[in-house]
Amino acid sequence: MDSRSVNKKVIESLIKSGAMDSFGLKRAQMVAILDKLLSRAGKKKDTSQLLLFETPKEENIPDIEEWPLSQILGFEKSLLGIYLTGHPLYSYSHIVEFLKRTQISSLYEMRSLQDVTICGVVEKVRAITTRKRNESMAIVKIEDETANVEVFVFPRLYEKASLLLREKSIVVIKGKLESKEKVPKILAASVIPVEQVMNEAKSINILVNNSSLPLDKLKSIIADNQGQIPVFFEFKNSRMQGVKIKTANQFYLRPSEDVLDQIGSLVGKENLSLIL
Repeated sequence: MDSRSVNKKVIESLIKSGAMDSFGLKRAQMVAILDKLLSRAGKKKDTSQLLLFETPKEENIPDIEEWPLSQILGFEKSLLGIYLTGHPLYSYSHIVEFLKRTQISSLYEMRSLQDVTICGVVEKVRAITTRKRNESMAIVKIEDETANVEVFVFPRLYEKASLLLREKSIVVIKGKLESKEKVPKILAASVIPVEQVMNEAKSINILVNNSSLPLDKLKSIIADNQGQIPVFFEFKNSRMQGVKIKTANQFYLRPSEDVLDQIGSLVGKENLSLIL
């Protein structure tokens, strides 16, 4: 590369965006040795062409940890406008995979005035003041792994939830869908940090298809983790289509990551959901 037009800042941006991953080093390692490599290359007589990271065998590459996924994704988003390596939601897959939610891309096919629950990253917060009462509210851009949507947070809720709506935070939004000219937006009714989902669950749903349930094992798991959250069995087979049965009070559950994993392994994770 031409050192006269490609400076340290440009190279560092290429590293952070993943453009140099093919060198086989961690991004954190490449940034850590960049100054040293540029200094060594700058001492060559012909500095018009630099071969970075083509290091001699005696070059010591620091044995350091890669940046946290959140930091990698943050660099990608700020430099490229998209996430490449993954999505911030993936760091909470142990919660999100059980959450009964609507993916944002699906909102474009839905009718207005439906209640929806979405989960995503706060990408942008635009605080505004209402004309009538001079109160603060916000229009928030939320992005999940499929698309993004604008969420309107009106004054009463914004007063309670403004601290939760920080850029790059991950939240669950419950609200009502509005769609004009096939462009959806959500009028928020509540904002829940993703870390609080287990505590905010109103019920746990288990879908029952044609296969039989391992009731003895389920009973044992629930008995060992009694709590305040009712468990519903929702039937999807031809004989009992749409029927829902709630467990007795002594079989209410205290949800946790481990408990949901245990139940999910018995009934299938796709058949288990947390309802907020």
